[in-house]
Amino acid sequence: MRLDAHDALKGYQMFVFALFLAGHPYVRDEDFQEFAGQLTIALCGSRQQQAIEYQTQFNEYRDDISMLSRLIAIPIADHLTSGESHYEDREFVARFIPMFTITTQIEIAREFRDKPTLRFLECTMQEILQGMRLGHS
Repeated sequence: MRLDAHDALKGYQMFVFALFLAGHPYVRDEDFQEFAGQLTIALCGSRQQQAIEYQTQFNEYRDDISMLSRLIAIPIADHLTSGESHYEDREFVARFIPMFTITTQIEIAREFRDKPTLRFLECTMQEILQGMRLGHS
């Protein structure tokens, strides 16, 4: 179970990175293939193929954030509940996927020293957290 959740998270990070780079060209086109390969090795180690399979699956739902959040939540909820997750568990985990997405983007922007994007993402994270607090008041 742990490997499925781990592979899913790594695949999702690669998915987020690919989409984020489309709007933030930190890497020159001619260097992108090599960079992506090195990133995949660094991020996934020997489990590259499994993470890439998840990334491909997530890419199919890139235009449906609700479905995408649920899809990534399944292996995580299964891991947290020792394989016994139910709909409610998955929905609970899915609520945190936007925070994981923003956190991944923050780390990318920080690594490339993109201060304007970093400030924007940090503000977005604060809005998400504020919304979560209001939802539980």
